[in-house]
Amino acid sequence: TVAAAPLTGPSNTQHTAAPVLPFPTTPLLDELRADPALVPSGSAHDFPVLQDRAVQRRFGRRGASFAQLIQYRMFWNDEQQRLDGCVFFPTDCEGPFGHVHGGAIATCLDNVLGHVAQRAGGYNGFVTLQLDVSYKRMIRLGTVVRVQASVARKEGRKLWLEAMLCDARSSRRVHSRATALFYNNLPESQLSYVDAMKTFGRLSDVRTRDDFYALLAHHKQQREQQQQQQQQEQQQ
Repeated sequence: TVAAAPLTGPSNTQHTAAPVLPFPTTPLLDELRADPALVPSGSAHDFPVLQDRAVQRRFGRRGASFAQLIQYRMFWNDEQQRLDGCVFFPTDCEGPFGHVHGGAIATCLDNVLGHVAQRAGGYNGFVTLQLDVSYKRMIRLGTVVRVQASVARKEGRKLWLEAMLCDARSSRRVHSRATALFYNNLPESQLSYVDAMKTFGRLSDVRTRDDFYALLAHHKQQREQQQQQQQQEQQQ
């Protein structure tokens, strides 16, 4: 039996994030930006401090997210509880020659649906329980496609969602469809998406990692004080 070769290199190797390419210009993106019912949305847009790798490592992330290769420009319609946007798959997402890998498409749809769950159900706690993807037409690398997603049904801590990737010029030309079931496993610590933005996102005073760390320390101190007060009340 031949022993497996040991892993080489230091365990704390710093991973570099994938280079961010300029998003291609497209009439669809201009159309979405001009729609008064839509507001720009997305983790990078709404929570810029959380994109800091040092902050991510503090919460236990060890490497860069592979899904960062896929580029998104997402917009949210709060009244209709739906998302509209553009997606660009770079060459590193290649599967069949010249086309996007099916796994990259599934990752994209899972990310988009996860964002819809956050916007519609609450910022933290939602996980994917089931994701079903139907592939209709292949997507050529280097093209921008349209993504649309919405809430199909809510029931307690469960959200049923649906999404599709279609041609940027015609929603009738569908590339892929997805349905998903998301579940909130942290209802006790739930924040609405807007409240989260007001607490540590772009609508807050948090601008740097030091601001974010100070906010964490403040909340920790508040929790400890509440626990001490509860213990004192129980002893009385």
